[in-house]
Amino acid sequence: ALFVINHAHAGTTIIEATGQVPTSGFGSTIAVDNDLMAVSCEHYEYDNSVTVYHHDGSEWNIEEQITRLISSSPIHQNLAVDGIIALDQGQLAISAGQSTPFGQTVNAMIYERQTYTSIPEWVPHASLSTGNPNATVNAIAFTNDLVILSITNNYGPSNFIATFDRNATPYPYIPMRHQIQAPNPSDIVNFGSSIATDGALLAVSGYDNSTGRAAIFLFEVTSGGYALINTIVSPINSSNSFFQRAVGFDNGRI
Repeated sequence: ALFVINHAHAGTTIIEATGQVPTSGFGSTIAVDNDLMAVSCEHYEYDNSVTVYHHDGSEWNIEEQITRLISSSPIHQNLAVDGIIALDQGQLAISAGQSTPFGQTVNAMIYERQTYTSIPEWVPHASLSTGNPNATVNAIAFTNDLVILSITNNYGPSNFIATFDRNATPYPYIPMRHQIQAPNPSDIVNFGSSIATDGALLAVSGYDNSTGRAAIFLFEVTSGGYALINTIVSPINSSNSFFQRAVGFDNGRI
């Protein structure tokens, strides 16, 4: 179950898995955007799923449940949900991380909330592809212009951050715009195990073997390019390796 705390009304809502959602793994990833909340559910025996809830002012109601990623493009049909999600301004990004039967690599898909009728619908908008069949998505984040994937390169030299123009023409898929690597890839491990965005700022976690310190790398990222503008190093040595386990923004603070 999920426990949703509403500070404005000093109340707590309990949301439990219902319907076809298996209770094991419910809430493995959660994303919230104003009155919308997406909850992923991972399960070894059943298809993974993502459930979208809408808060109507008094309670959370199920608005959509996605168990397979279906695209209008003939080369990206019926993909399994991988379980990493992000939610922003009516767009929901869901990791897929697999090759299709047609030989295309799909790392994630974007769904859009449409309100043309009284019943909102979440419809496929675009597929995201790094072109790397060995890529696994660790985390997803949005900026105003971009959707950002943190990628583990399973058989490659290092992890990387992939950026995509969220407003680009979606057919058949949105190609990768930038590939961001650690400042010294040979020394940085777990690069991108956690990411967060605030405006054009992107914070990326990592661990520097050369110094024995965990660190947060702060980039400025736009559709036109990116630049490393600061590095925040753990105040103590490798015994604090969990320093980079998670990162977030709030009102200009990291």
